[in-house]
Amino acid sequence: MSDIAAECGVSVVTVAKVLNQSGGSNTRVGAATAKDILAVAERLHYRPNLSARNLRVGTSKLIGVLIDSESVGGLARMLAAIERCADARGYRIMVAEEHDKVSNVIAGYQSFRQYGADGVICISHDYLDASDALYSFFARQPRLVFVGRPRLEKAVYVDGAYAERARLALDFLWNSGRRRIALLIDPAGYLSLDGRREGFVRSLEALGGRMEVNGRIFAVPLSDITMVDIQQAVGACFERELLDWNCDAVITMCDEYAGFVIREFQARGIRIPDEVAVIGHGNDRFCEILNPALASIDDDQAAQGRTAVELICRMIDPEEEAAVWQEPAPEVRPRLVWRESAGGNPPAELRDERWKR
Repeated sequence: MSDIAAECGVSVVTVAKVLNQSGGSNTRVGAATAKDILAVAERLHYRPNLSARNLRVGTSKLIGVLIDSESVGGLARMLAAIERCADARGYRIMVAEEHDKVSNVIAGYQSFRQYGADGVICISHDYLDASDALYSFFARQPRLVFVGRPRLEKAVYVDGAYAERARLALDFLWNSGRRRIALLIDPAGYLSLDGRREGFVRSLEALGGRMEVNGRIFAVPLSDITMVDIQQAVGACFERELLDWNCDAVITMCDEYAGFVIREFQARGIRIPDEVAVIGHGNDRFCEILNPALASIDDDQAAQGRTAVELICRMIDPEEEAAVWQEPAPEVRPRLVWRESAGGNPPAELRDERWKR
């Protein structure tokens, strides 16, 4: 601002009044002077000093978002919804990404605080090596909202209804006459996967089914979620378990798994969905272009993102923060998006659903 003031031949107070659009000063700025100041500011690429502004007004109007760089599914939809919802409330977002490294989660959070972020949304926290130190750190932080239940006794989070994701697929397949239904899932102890596994077991028992050897749950260990790993792991699972068990339906943990499952069956001359039905998870855009088109569970990631922003904005508000802690976690329920790979005869509302941005 000093550079602009010197070039325009005015005081720093006058420049500040124009750039900050402040009406609190007695300094009067003529239209021509204001125009000159704005032109010089643009030519000099002026940007406000956020740290100084934060000290002056007490808010940065920034929300930090911690994400997993290896996430599959609808992360892009969630981030887009977070950005739009935050923008509508006058906030911008900052994003920090990492994968499966607790120290980077903490470092990302601390970077947000260094920039004065008013609150943080954490999507990246469900890790196997998430030590007590990580959650002890999180438990001490203010204005923090998780997407998905964390390993904390008390936290503000968006409930993604993990068990419901498996139940929707299982109920549809069971009601379509399928009785040898496999759940293809990573055996690692992630909260989201554990919830789906438990939902599958409980739903199967409620339907009157029974668990067979290996529990109908086929574990596909992955060192990382990459296409090469999925292809190799799914192929090995076919040779080791799926073909011998002679299943008539497969529910997978993600749409990438499902795509390889369909390919493996078709390579062996097994027809989808006539002989084996397949349902994925994530409702990614490519589900429409597979042959047959892939049915999938849609977690409504956009709604999860919007709900997280609503929660963090309420936590930022001193009059709302205490109430947020007392309320149950808001739940965003998934839905089954029917496509040809699931077979059966779905109701009209499922048949008409398609991938939505």
